[in-house]
Amino acid sequence: MTNVYTKPMYRSKGIGGQLLETVNVWSKEQGLSFMMVWPSETSVDFYKKLGFERSKEMMENHFV
Repeated sequence: MTNVYTKPMYRSKGIGGQLLETVNVWSKEQGLSFMMVWPSETSVDFYKKLGFERSKEMMENHFV
């Protein structure tokens, strides 16, 4: 899942959390094994609250 974004005026109202909870339930019902996200540094805690964990398999190479 990529590009999940909540407009600033709608943040901290529970909308994103409710959406992701719905996606999590749907994903389990569909028999999916896992879901990946590429969070920004500011959204890591948000995803952790919803059961996501840091993966050790992802790697990045930054050239700047």
